[in-house]
Amino acid sequence: MARLLWLAAVILISVTIYAVIDCARRDRSEVKAMPKSAWLLVIILLPAIGVIMWFAFGRSYGKQVRPPVAPDDDPEFLRKLAEQSSWEAQRNQRRAAAEQHAEQEPAEQDPAQDDDPGVPDESDPEDDDGPSGQGSPGRPKGQHEDRDAEN
Repeated sequence: MARLLWLAAVILISVTIYAVIDCARRDRSEVKAMPKSAWLLVIILLPAIGVIMWFAFGRSYGKQVRPPVAPDDDPEFLRKLAEQSSWEAQRNQRRAAAEQHAEQEPAEQDPAQDDDPGVPDESDPEDDDGPSGQGSPGRPKGQHEDRDAEN
């Protein structure tokens, strides 16, 4: 008979400790009927009755939301990851379009510009011979500024 009482005492102490921990870890929104501090006092001061009351009236048994263990299990994380990848895809598309546009611009440049460096450009202001090859106004053909500076 003594062993049975010891077993009952160990079970009661274990369940009381479990109830105290359960009550302490619960969010305020999950505790019913009384504040958490009042429930803790009832559980500790009236172990058998307090534990039964806690499990019967004090805690809510609704759907418990527990945080996911790994980030890839978290729906919010996965949603943000999907948004980020779509933003990166859009940014990469814009960059590719800008690079393609930049590659097309040199081909669409002014056809008056000559790519041959040996032929003087008619619109070049440094060209002393002018478009007709007769020299700059007020200066004879073939005469350059550096020769004028030597004289």
